Amino acid sequence: MAAQSTTTTTGPTLLDLPLTLLDLPLDLLHRILGSLSPREIVAAVGPACFALYEVASSDELWQLMFNVRFGTVLVCIFGGACPLPPPAVSWRSHYFDLARTWMLRAKAAGRVLFSIHGHVIDATGYLDLHPGLPEFLLSAAGTDATEIFALAGHSQNARRILQVL
Repeated sequence: MAAQSTTTTTGPTLLDLPLTLLDLPLDLLHRILGSLSPREIVAAVGPACFALYEVASSDELWQLMFNVRFGTVLVCIFGGACPLPPPAVSWRSHYFDLARTWMLRAKAAGRVLFSIHGHVIDATGYLDLHPGLPEFLLSAAGTDATEIFALAGHSQNARRILQVL
């Protein structure tokens, strides 16, 4: 005797529907593209798909990217307020402008900011606590200090302190 099937069909499921990346809601596309590097967005997304390029060029995406990448910088230099781009300048251009100039702006504002492995470190309040001379931190201000940090042979404790700063 053959067993009878008891499954019923209620229509197509989400897995049965053809779904492309462009079918996703715009805010979700922004979050997905926001997880890419700016270089990946500019170099890879545009040539791959014109419709996706429009999303990748949107001011909403680049404003999100701006806030994520420059969060520490915004707090230290601009009091937490996100500076708006000048009139007729896109958020994408504004992003890359700040990427080029944030270290100089921080130094001009009297902040001791530098980057290590792409993370912005604010050492302004740590100058007197640094086991080495404050001049070491001051000389790193406004630079990518990844290499000098590695060459100095910092301890695990120093690496933990960096995560707090």
